Amino acid sequence: MAAEGLSDSSKEMLLQGNALFEQKKFAEAQALYQAFIDKYPSLYKARLNVANCLMELQEYDKAIGEYQKVLDGLNAEAADKKDPKLTAQVFSGIGDASMRQNKFKEAEQYFKKSIDIDPADHALAFNVAEIMMQAGNANEAIRYYEMAIRIKPDWPKSYLKL
Repeated sequence: MAAEGLSDSSKEMLLQGNALFEQKKFAEAQALYQAFIDKYPSLYKARLNVANCLMELQEYDKAIGEYQKVLDGLNAEAADKKDPKLTAQVFSGIGDASMRQNKFKEAEQYFKKSIDIDPADHALAFNVAEIMMQAGNANEAIRYYEMAIRIKPDWPKSYLKL
């Protein structure tokens, strides 16, 4: 999100929100982030902050709604302005929210979309493997644990699960 054109008070609002999030004061952080979005609705990427707070507050459906608004903004961007890493992050966030609601099929679909966009993220491959294990699909889980190992061979968690 570009900081140029923002007033000092708006920049401070974001910094305060970040500090509150770090202090695990998620409701207060969410309120500041929402006030920022209300002031700058075109800066849709700030909705990620709101979604992250809502995830921590266990308001998963609301978080998914915020992630979807980020996706809508990304989809409206010109092709040369699209941010594939951010798109992957949003799909991962929706996958995480779905997984926390025990909606494993949905979670799997969003994590797979995220991996397709950003195949270098070991945590995504690991999360898909975990979903596959919970769904009783060990062969598919092994494939994703192995993918996580190829991506980050020095990360022991994948080896342990494999």
